[in-house]
Amino acid sequence: MNKILLSSVVAASLLVGADYNYEVTPIIGYVDTKDHGNLDNHAVAGISVSRNMADDCKFDQLELGLLQSGNTDYENSSMDTKLTQIFFNGVKNYKLNDNFKLYALAGLGYERISDEQFNNDSGAYANYGVGAAYTFSNDLS
Repeated sequence: MNKILLSSVVAASLLVGADYNYEVTPIIGYVDTKDHGNLDNHAVAGISVSRNMADDCKFDQLELGLLQSGNTDYENSSMDTKLTQIFFNGVKNYKLNDNFKLYALAGLGYERISDEQFNNDSGAYANYGVGAAYTFSNDLS
């Protein structure tokens, strides 16, 4: 299982018609690779698109995203690799006031490792996390 710690720098909302249904979120983050023996922790950048769901849905949002690392070093080696991750999450929001919310997410993803070494193979992973968001305006969180 691969643990991903993400922090959204800016979540720019894409308004569709008069309804607020979708969000586009640029992402920067940090990946804890303790489950990938011999692979250093590393930064990632990417983007996600979320669909806001109806009130009767278990999740408040469904999210599809893509993350890419730069060159990531293998520990105790001169070799490096790049990682590409695609993921699908369910997101549950916990509104604290009009501008601030906490959220939890869970989902599945696929990670491609460009240079598989030291038993680090491309494959599926579980994705989970918690975070906070502050809404500055209808178009920016």
